[in-house]
Amino acid sequence: MYEHPRTNFTIDFPKGPLAVGGDYINEFKILQRGDMRLRILTPTDCVRDRLAAFYHWDDYTGLNAAVAVARAHRDQIDFACLHEWTMREGGSPPGHLPKYEEFLRRLE
Repeated sequence: MYEHPRTNFTIDFPKGPLAVGGDYINEFKILQRGDMRLRILTPTDCVRDRLAAFYHWDDYTGLNAAVAVARAHRDQIDFACLHEWTMREGGSPPGHLPKYEEFLRRLE
């Protein structure tokens, strides 16, 4: 975790391999400024990460963040992937499907 006194943001450098729920992350986006490059989560994986907090710990700030990212990057979100992952993360039916449906309602 990196913190700097001149910003409210922190950067987390987790030990690998990086995963969201039970899925390892294999694809990244590159944020580039000049000759500096930073690998970041894809919008879909960012939403999955925030939904995982909502699914497993009832973290509504995670839900709100997932909705905000999905709204800002709707055309880049793989909703089929989100649904399939939700079904796998939830264990036995209906698993986390009711929470996924809440995410979709808020997204509207």
